[in-house]
Amino acid sequence: MSSRKSSSPEVVAAYLKALGATQPELLAMVVNLADRNGNTALHYSVSHSNFPIAKLLLDTGRNSHSAQPWLLLGGGVELRCVGLSSGTRFHRG
Repeated sequence: MSSRKSSSPEVVAAYLKALGATQPELLAMVVNLADRNGNTALHYSVSHSNFPIAKLLLDTGRNSHSAQPWLLLGGGVELRCVGLSSGTRFHRG
């Protein structure tokens, strides 16, 4: 749901909120679920430049990469986090 380039932040936010309210342990498992290559939803969100979804995943506090999201990037791409009054935004740059 959150790993596609066309994923909707609103849909992902509702899903994460509902799952966190009913099954917090399952939320952690879902957020950190990796495919056979070891990639999680956060990996795919960043690789698709879907930064609003990357922020949602990080904001759960359940992501195993939450302390070091810049490690998700490869190929010489730099990720800058800019704090704003509405939250953190991610920019390529």
